[in-house]
Amino acid sequence: MHAKNVIGGTFEDLNEAVVRPVSDEVGKALEQGVQNVFQGQKQPVSGSQPEETQAKLLEARRKIKWWKDLSDAQRRVREGKNQAQAQQQQAVQDKKQVKQFEVSKKQQKNIALVRSQRKTEIKGGVGG
Repeated sequence: MHAKNVIGGTFEDLNEAVVRPVSDEVGKALEQGVQNVFQGQKQPVSGSQPEETQAKLLEARRKIKWWKDLSDAQRRVREGKNQAQAQQQQAVQDKKQVKQFEVSKKQQKNIALVRSQRKTEIKGGVGG
């Protein structure tokens, strides 16, 4: 099955690569010969080359623009994800700081409570 695909692909490639260019060149040569006879002017065999070159150049520019636009879009998506991740990390840090502040405030309150209890124990007592 693999060999059949290779052989079939080879014949298709030959059709594309050899038969069409040869028929195109024969057609161009015939057309130029007819034009030379009737017009008496000599034109290059590849008279449509500037148009083909222009079309290929436009196609290449279109592809370059498409790839550039795709690259820019991917960059924007990555930046958006990085920014969202940074915001998420900042939110986690803020929560940790708030929690630490609450814990330290609670500890200070407990220390003040313990100190006030010690003072009352030292001052007060039975018969004291």
